[in-house]
Amino acid sequence: MKALQSKVIITAASLTLGGSFLLGGVPASADIAPPSTAAVSTMHSMEETPYLTGYVVSINDNYLTVIDAPTLEEALLLQQDLYAEALQHKILLVPIHKEMNFTVGNKVSVFTKAVTSSIPAQAIAPTIKKAIY
Repeated sequence: MKALQSKVIITAASLTLGGSFLLGGVPASADIAPPSTAAVSTMHSMEETPYLTGYVVSINDNYLTVIDAPTLEEALLLQQDLYAEALQHKILLVPIHKEMNFTVGNKVSVFTKAVTSSIPAQAIAPTIKKAIY
């Protein structure tokens, strides 16, 4: 008798769930909340705020070295111990290309979508703007 009773329960449950899917219904256990249209990523808002604003202290063929400091003099002093400053996330290597027109001493704001986890960090896909004093 128990075997027959369990078969009836299994069949009824299968028909209920299967029938509701076939007929376009939603089973009672499904979440019927409307889908969210809110953005999950904050990448757009990150690019509106500078990741770092500081002074260009060196330029080579591939990177600008930017140090976060209130004055150029302080940035040049901090350059003496790059490793310690890099550990405090005050130094950023910014990839450059030939068309960029920056010189040592320029105050710049660096907007970036991400940075590497290296020491010092390197900006990924940055936008660099000269800061207004």
